[in-house]
Formats: sequence, structure tokens, C-alpha cells
Amino acid sequence: MKVAIPQPAEIHQGGVSVSADGNTMYLTRWMIGEGKKTATIFMSRKTSDSWSEPAALNAMVNAAGSNSKQPFVMPDGKLLFASDREGGQGGFDLYMADVDGSGNATNVTNLSSLNTKFDEEAPYYHSASNTLVFATNGRIGMGGFDLFFSTMKNGNWSEPENFGYPVNSIKNDQYFASRGGAKNILQDVLLSSDRSAECCMQMFALSKVKKPKLIAGTVVDCKTNTALPGVQVEVKTPDNTTVFNGTTTTSGTFNFTMEEFADVRISGTLQGYTDNQTSAAAPSDGQLESNTLPVLCLNKIPEVGTVEVVDNVYFAFDKAIVLEESYDALNKLAKMLTDNPSISVEISGHTDSKGDDKYNQKLSEARAKSVVDYLVSQGIDRSRLTAAGYGESKPIAPNTNPDGTDNPTGREKNRRTEFKVIKN
Repeated sequence: MKVAIPQPAEIHQGGVSVSADGNTMYLTRWMIGEGKKTATIFMSRKTSDSWSEPAALNAMVNAAGSNSKQPFVMPDGKLLFASDREGGQGGFDLYMADVDGSGNATNVTNLSSLNTKFDEEAPYYHSASNTLVFATNGRIGMGGFDLFFSTMKNGNWSEPENFGYPVNSIKNDQYFASRGGAKNILQDVLLSSDRSAECCMQMFALSKVKKPKLIAGTVVDCKTNTALPGVQVEVKTPDNTTVFNGTTTTSGTFNFTMEEFADVRISGTLQGYTDNQTSAAAPSDGQLESNTLPVLCLNKIPEVGTVEVVDNVYFAFDKAIVLEESYDALNKLAKMLTDNPSISVEISGHTDSKGDDKYNQKLSEARAKSVVDYLVSQGIDRSRLTAAGYGESKPIAPNTNPDGTDNPTGREKNRRTEFKVIKN
């Protein structure tokens, strides 16, 4: 942007900052009076085809007997600047001013958590990353003035951090501007430094590309927890962009790179197993605690004749009413049947040996039917389900101990619900 600002004799001016709407400009003028050079912040308004004569801001910004310089107007209209006024913490301090529609500062705050007893200058706010950048010679650094950054968190500025090399050098690094995005403020930077000069500041361009992050994942058998090789894995972001499509290694692992970690959905497919997927959310601060994704597990499709106990299925005492705490286990069985529509199963009920044989037979039949009814309520076609009761005829553990005493643990194992694959 080219602008024409009046340039009075014997006055230096610079350090321009323009408001978000492009209609207000702030700048510093250095004026000499009585042999003393003083910095003052001015404001100019845009007219139809030019800019108005700059006018000095009021005493809240330009405090009497002090220097105020290096203005930077934030997107919300607040004005950052440096000043060596009385009441500060050291030499030049950073301040923030509220500015009204006419350009008058109505309130000025010392950014005390950022300032030291030395000098803080050249504030710059990178709105994309909510980051305040400034130069200081009052903190541990590499040279004279170093560039530091701080972000606003919960209404407070974070502890300033040194950018380090190559932003900073063993000399003075003071002015900073970035066109980088929210995730990488250093992607496209201009900065001022005297690192290559004997006397004066020079302009430097910097582009620091972040190293892609290596992300790893593993796929295992849900039941045995053993690694599964040859699984076809696909990783996608919420906008359906595929960031990985490949197969797991002999050790069941896969890996890929991402420039910036985002929410992802991981899906796996393997012959003889039910497809499955999981997800991983990007951390709010963009920093990964680990470069490992959640483990994805696949359930093996049961073969004809396979019999498995459905753990954690409970009924009301002496009744065939399925209790609510059984729903998770039965929902998993329903999902397996949904994912494998060619499978038909027999649902069998079993009791322990306590009570009358005929009564136990009827109770086991009724409980098996209740489980079938629940699976039907979850969308499974009744034609794929067969209910069978075996009473106490098929124990899998002894109901009594060798000495004839009761065996509660064995009886508990015998009171069970099973499914048997009868068609696939």
C-alpha cells in the first residue's frame, strides 16, 4: 500500500500501523526540540483519495515528558505501543490503549506481566495465532534485543518465550511481521536486525517450515490382543481427506506423516475379520503428548460351529427379564451380527444344578428367548436367531466341590448365555 503522508522538515516518521478497516493509520514522529529528540504517536484518517494531516494522540498515549512510539493497532481497535513514561517498570514498557471513534485513548494499561526493568519495544500482534511479539533486552536471550512471543490464555498473557535462532541473533533483532497462519507464525516473516551490519538495521525474510509429524498406529485382534499384519488401513480427516491408505506391517503397525495434526478417523479391513474404526482428536494446543494413535482392534468373524459365552449377561432373580447392565454385552453381539449379515446364530440359555430339572429347563428356554427378543429390538432379523434352552445339562464347571459341598464359583460359570454360529 502506498500512502502520501506530509513530511515536515526536521521530523523523522515511521513505524506505521493501519486499522483492520484500512481507514485509520498510526505512526511515530521523532521531533527535536531544545536539543532533545522526542517520540510521539500520531494518527491519520483516510479520506476519499488521501490521508489527513497526522494529529498527535492525547496525553493518555503521549504522556508529558516521555517518549511513546511503535504503535500497533489490533483487529479490535486497541492500540499497542512502547513508552518510557513515569510509573513504568523500567526503560520502555509495553502498553495497551482503548481508543474511541474519534481517536482519543480512553484507558491505558501497562502490560506488566511482559515488561522488565529494562526495555520492551516494537509490539506486534499476530491475530491468526493470538500471539503478541515484542523485542526486549531485559530477558535471557542471544544478543542485545531479542524477539519474544506470548499468547493470551484465559484473559492473561502467557510467560514470554524466546523465538531462538534463526529469528534471533547475537546482535539486535527488533521489528517483526508475519503472514503465517494460525499453526505456524514463522511460515512467512519479515524482521529487522543488525546481525549483518556494522551500524544499522536491515530487513530479513524468514520462512520456517515445520517438520512433518510422524504418526504411528497399531491394529490388533480384539480378543487375543495379537498384532494383525496385512490390515487395509485408511485414515481420513473430518472433511474426508485421506491422509493414509495402506496396509499394516508384519508387526501390525502403520505410520504416516502430517504437517499439522488434525482430528482423524482410522478404519481397518481384513479378510476373516469384522471391519472396525476408531478416532483420534487433535489436541487444542496442537501439541501431541504422543505420536501414537489409539489402538484399533478387529473382531474375528466366528466360523460355523463356534460357541462363545456372552459375558456379563444378567437376568432378574429366578426370572427371564434381561437386566440393563447386560445391554453393553448384548449390543456388542448385535453389532457383530449387523456387521456380518450372513451369520445366523443359536442363542442358548444355561442354568446351574440348583432346583428342579424341568424348572431349570423352562427358565433357560425363557432366558434365551428374552435375549433373542432384545437382539431383534436392536435391528437383527429374527430369522437369523434361534433360541434354545439346555437347563443344567451342559455344565462347563463343577456345581459342587469334590467333597460334595457347594461350589458357588462353578455354579456362577454355569449360569450363562452362549451363542453358536449355525450358518455363515
